[in-house]
Amino acid sequence: MRKPAYISLMIALVTLIITGCIMENSDRSKPPVSEAETVEAVHDRKLIPIAYAQLAYTKTSPDYVWEFRTDNQVDQDIQEQYEAQHNRVPGASVLKETEEEIYLMIHAGKHPSSEGFEIVSMSIAEADGAQPASLFIELSPSHDEVTEGYPGEANVTALIRMNKKEWPEDFVLRSIRMTGV
Repeated sequence: MRKPAYISLMIALVTLIITGCIMENSDRSKPPVSEAETVEAVHDRKLIPIAYAQLAYTKTSPDYVWEFRTDNQVDQDIQEQYEAQHNRVPGASVLKETEEEIYLMIHAGKHPSSEGFEIVSMSIAEADGAQPASLFIELSPSHDEVTEGYPGEANVTALIRMNKKEWPEDFVLRSIRMTGV
C-alpha cells in the first residue's frame, strides 16, 4: 500500500516542478520591473534619435497574409529570414548587419486584424555607469483600416533598415529595448 502513495507523491512533485510552482533561487519579495520603470530608466540617460527606413509592415495569420512594402529591393536572404520569423515572440532582432547597415525585425505579437503598431521613435540610449548603450524602440498601437474586416488575429511585424554611419562612433549594438505594444 505504500508504493502507490509514494508514486502519487512523486508524480505530484514532478508536476509541480514542470509547471514552475517550485522555483529554485527565486526571490518573491522583489516585485517585477514594470514597463514604466524600464522606460523611465532609459529616459534618464541621454537619447540620440536615429534615422531608419521601414521597408515592410506585415500581418500574418492562418487565414491571410497582408503586407505593405516601401522597398522591393531587399536582399533575398533578409527577405527569407523576415518571412521565417513572423511567428516568433514579441521583440526586436537583427536579421543582418553589414559595415554600413543593420536590418532589424520588429515583432509586436498577435493582434486583432484591425490593430497594429506604429514606430514612435528609435534612439540610442548612451551607456551610463552599469547600463550598457542600447537601441531603444518606442511603439504605439494603431488602427489598421485596410485589414479591418479580416478574420481573427495576426502576428504584426515590420522590417527596418538603419544606416550605421549616423550612429555615435563608438556605439556597438548589444542591447535592444522595446516598449509600447
